[in-house]
Amino acid sequence: METFHIAVACRNASGKADMPVFTVSVTEREYNLGVNYDCQIP
Repeated sequence: METFHIAVACRNASGKADMPVFTVSVTEREYNLGVNYDCQIP
């Protein structure tokens, strides 16, 4: 299992720039298939 910390540049509810950091985990198979690039937080 691989764990990545991903920062997402966006704007918060107040309209100010924000950069929350999310932790995404993928299996070795998913990593090899590049699924880690498709992971997102709704």
